[in-house]
Amino acid sequence: MVRRSLSGPLLVSIALHAVACVVLVALWRDPPDLSATHVLRVALQPADFIEVDGAPDAGAPQRAAAETGPNTEEAIESPAAALPARTAAETQTAAAAANPPPEPSDPTPPQPTRELPPDPAADALTVHNSDALLAPARVAVPDVVAAAGEVPRVPQTPPAHTAPISDAQQHMLDARVATWAAQSQAAAPHSVEWEHEGQQYTASFTRLPAGDPMGHDEVVVEIRTEAHGTAMSTELRMRRKAFSHFAKFIDRWDPSVEMHDDVVEGRFHANSNIYISPSRRTQPQFSGAVTTARDVNPGRSRLGRAARERIFPGGIETRAGRIGLPGRVAPALSEELAGRTDTLVVDTDTRIVFDADGSLRWQPVAAGGAGTRVRLPDGPYFVVGTARATLHVSGQVRGKVLVYSPHRIVIEGALLYASGDPVHDTPDDYLGLVSEGNVEIAAPATTGPGDLTIHGSILALRRFVVRRHGARGGAMLAIHGSLTAGSVSATEPRYRTRVVFDPRFEHARPPGFPATDRYALADRDAQWTVHTGGDASATVAGAGRQR
Repeated sequence: MVRRSLSGPLLVSIALHAVACVVLVALWRDPPDLSATHVLRVALQPADFIEVDGAPDAGAPQRAAAETGPNTEEAIESPAAALPARTAAETQTAAAAANPPPEPSDPTPPQPTRELPPDPAADALTVHNSDALLAPARVAVPDVVAAAGEVPRVPQTPPAHTAPISDAQQHMLDARVATWAAQSQAAAPHSVEWEHEGQQYTASFTRLPAGDPMGHDEVVVEIRTEAHGTAMSTELRMRRKAFSHFAKFIDRWDPSVEMHDDVVEGRFHANSNIYISPSRRTQPQFSGAVTTARDVNPGRSRLGRAARERIFPGGIETRAGRIGLPGRVAPALSEELAGRTDTLVVDTDTRIVFDADGSLRWQPVAAGGAGTRVRLPDGPYFVVGTARATLHVSGQVRGKVLVYSPHRIVIEGALLYASGDPVHDTPDDYLGLVSEGNVEIAAPATTGPGDLTIHGSILALRRFVVRRHGARGGAMLAIHGSLTAGSVSATEPRYRTRVVFDPRFEHARPPGFPATDRYALADRDAQWTVHTGGDASATVAGAGRQR
């Protein structure tokens, strides 16, 4: 065999390749520490561009390739937030895969390298030659966090387990809520225990006073039970009914007064018999739920099933519980007014006229002149009469006002909300008229002979009266809000009446408007909350055994 001698350049090439292999092995065994401030420079521009003095040079790709060769690299010292980084092991693996060592038989010598000057746009970066890193590698952006240190994870709160309330339990709880709502909570115990189908229950009551004069007192009821060692609870909320909760409320019906051609749209309650006088041509109409502590008296008419359904399409419950009127309003109102300065107190007969600009004018009835103007605040405002002061009211209300007299209130003209009709709009105005005596509609000479509309809630502990009710006219008396009275006078033939409930009174009341001693269910959970470990679905079978 004939041997060929190895030339000098070839020996140098083989030696350089051997050194490169040794370096690769060394890096594989002991990878360099790529800290947050020492990361590889990444080619952020497209392949056809190279960064020259901080700007891309589109005409230099061939020139750069010829000058630097395929294995040119740079190491850049940079803040961790400026460039992404990998772990050392991932960097080494990527570098080795991208630039494997040349085969020993390759006679091509390595190309010379050129150190690029630092980028003048990056003052904080320093450029170095890298003798240890063989080739640039692309680095994943999310690895910046790993290079800089792991971000601690926020522990997630596991969702609470729930279990459905069975039909049998729901029926039982509904009956309990009806009992609690129908009794005075002032005398109710703070907790109640009972047993249902072999399972023990406990209800705890927390009373929440109204936060402002237009709010409602509430009671939060937490019901707890246990099934197969698993504790569960559910919660409901009862809201105290104000008298404005009813479209119409009558305590003692005058048997000489019969409802003939009248309409009540909303809840109606009477603590006595309801006297009606239907005929073939006209009949009263109650479109909401009706309850009475006694019964319905149709007078000389025969009230068959069909007629009953026409008159009471919302249903009627007779022999229902009695809801008493308060004997006095002043004590509760005094608590509402404690510490308040937004109050006008008058001690003589006074005329009050509301203006649409958000003010009211008041003057004694016996005096002349324009009277005194008062600007209503944004919040509740109270007009309070003392002794035997009679208050005469009319006008357009822009505000939230309660007018109170211990003796009498006379409505001399229309009372309207300046911001809209509560039947068709959603006004921001509220008016309450409260008298421990009578609330009266003035004679036609004062109000005029036509229709009369009142926006607001009326409470007359003694009587609601229409003066000169026998006057011919056939006009409409419309109350858009609520009417509560100890009793009512006749209104016809001067007026037919129509009382339409203000739906805003479900959640608010006129400032300081008196409340009943009854509550109504306002909100409740739809299921049990499971307080111990385990699968919530496993508790369902024991949580509501049905027969």
